[in-house]
Amino acid sequence: MNRKSTYYVRILAGGYLLYLGYSLVKSTLTEHLTKVYLAFGLVFAGLGLVIGGSALLAVHRIEKEEREGAGNQEPYEGEPPEENTGLLEETKDKEKLSIQEDTKDDEAVPEQEELRDDGDTPVQEDGKTVPQQEEQTS
Repeated sequence: MNRKSTYYVRILAGGYLLYLGYSLVKSTLTEHLTKVYLAFGLVFAGLGLVIGGSALLAVHRIEKEEREGAGNQEPYEGEPPEENTGLLEETKDKEKLSIQEDTKDDEAVPEQEELRDDGDTPVQEDGKTVPQQEEQTS
C-alpha cells in the first residue's frame, strides 16, 4: 500500500469512530443510560477526530507536495544548460575511451580456430570438435 492509501484507511477508521462516539452519546442522552456510555462515546468521538483529522491533513500535505513538485519541473527543450556541458563532454570522452579499449581487447584475443587446431583433435567445419573413438584391442 502506498502512503495515500494508508491515510485513506485512517480517514475511514476515524469517521467510524466518530460515528460510534456520536451514537453512544446520543443513546445515552435519549435513553438515560449510565455515564460510562457517555464517557466512552466522548472518547471514541475524540479518537475519531484525531485519527481522521490527522490523516486528512497528511493527505492534503501530500497532494500539495505533488502539485508543487509537478509545477517545478521544466520540460526538456533540446540542448542541456550551459553549466552542464562540461560534464556532458567528459562523459562522451570517457565513452570514446572505453570503446577504444574494448576494440584493443578484442584484437588481443586469439581466434578460436587457432586454439582448437592442435593437429590431434579432429575439427568439423562448424568449429566443433569431433569426439574420439576408443581403439578396440582384440
